[in-house]
Amino acid sequence: MKSIVVSNEKGGIGKTFTCFALGNILSTDSHPRAKADHHRKALRVLVVDLDQQGHSTLLLTGKKHTEFEENVMTAMARENANGALYEIHENLSVLPGTSKVATFEKFVTQNNIQEPAYLLNRTLEKVADQFDICLIDTNPTTSLLNMQALNVTLGGFTNMLIPMQTEKLGYTSVLQFVSTLKAVQSTTNPNLRILGIQPILLDQTSIDHEYVEKARASFKTLTMSHVVHRRAELKRMAEFGFSEHYAKQRQALTDYYLVAKEVVERVQ
Repeated sequence: MKSIVVSNEKGGIGKTFTCFALGNILSTDSHPRAKADHHRKALRVLVVDLDQQGHSTLLLTGKKHTEFEENVMTAMARENANGALYEIHENLSVLPGTSKVATFEKFVTQNNIQEPAYLLNRTLEKVADQFDICLIDTNPTTSLLNMQALNVTLGGFTNMLIPMQTEKLGYTSVLQFVSTLKAVQSTTNPNLRILGIQPILLDQTSIDHEYVEKARASFKTLTMSHVVHRRAELKRMAEFGFSEHYAKQRQALTDYYLVAKEVVERVQ
């Protein structure tokens, strides 16, 4: 199982929707009417929701995180994700989020957890043979909780996919986050690597395109080849669920089809 951590220290930049879109795309065969360059074969995908708001859980299942008795915290408490996974369909499952992750540091102290930075890794090891890809949605902090995601090395590496809004604060946040990741590489996880920095256009303005070019100049080939555009049909999917039934839905997903293909190529 290859682990892909979708993360950035800035909130509201599309981490959760990226997990939602990639989880659905990677876990399904391409639509019969898909364009030739959008053809794909389904992989077995697990989405881990580490955000206390549980938004990945909500988008993927249509249920609030409070409706799940088993979640990422109950799984880590016994260091075993078996029994906590919620199956969405044959090839897609989620380890539900919970607001209780906000008390993670207290949980670690009270239970005298040994090597706490690797607790999630130990928890997911028990289900690693059931999946090909693990997508981890994080909250926008550098807490001990997020260190869990940055130390999941199943499959050999911790692969970081970093969404970047195409504006000043979005670009700056990535520069800061890359510095954080270098510190993690030198302390707890030398197998952490940046899979890609994913530009997400706020608008179709010259400023947006300027920051895409800044990313390419600063991060070179670490910048993903394809840019994600914000589209109204994607907002409807966040509201009503993932669907490729209609041509306009497949058109709206075009950017994510290409990102998914590039992610699979890079993670190998």
